[in-house]
Amino acid sequence: IIDKIIRKKRMTERSAKIFRGKRRLNFMLHRMTINPNRSWRVWWDVVSALLVAYEAVVIPLQFIELAATTPIDVMSWIVRIFMTLDLPISLFTRYTLPDGRTQGNPWMVFRRYLVTWCILDATMLILDWTEKLVSGMSDFNAARMGRTLKVVRMLKLL
Repeated sequence: IIDKIIRKKRMTERSAKIFRGKRRLNFMLHRMTINPNRSWRVWWDVVSALLVAYEAVVIPLQFIELAATTPIDVMSWIVRIFMTLDLPISLFTRYTLPDGRTQGNPWMVFRRYLVTWCILDATMLILDWTEKLVSGMSDFNAARMGRTLKVVRMLKLL
């Protein structure tokens, strides 16, 4: 009987330690979530929309074998780096509930992003970085295939 009580006490101590750890993690993650109404986040979305609009114009032009110039290469890198940074920022951005409040539960925020835009964003990033790596390594026309697949990114404008 005493052994059962001791085992139960140990389990309780372990459970309490795990519970405290989960609460601490939830607190830290909640502090890391981003309010979508913050001014810098609104500007981030404006810049994101402008870069997507830029790609909506430039990507179709690349199908007619537009010569790669330095400004186009620089903008390509700016868009690639911006979209790479946008994925974790979007992961931590809260969403607005129907009653006007923002969802602050980090697990709900993560879940919502993972089932909505994350797959498209991650796919576009993987294709974009793969296109960059493959086009630097081989002579076949992987860049053209990558441009064809990047057209899907324009769906975000909708």
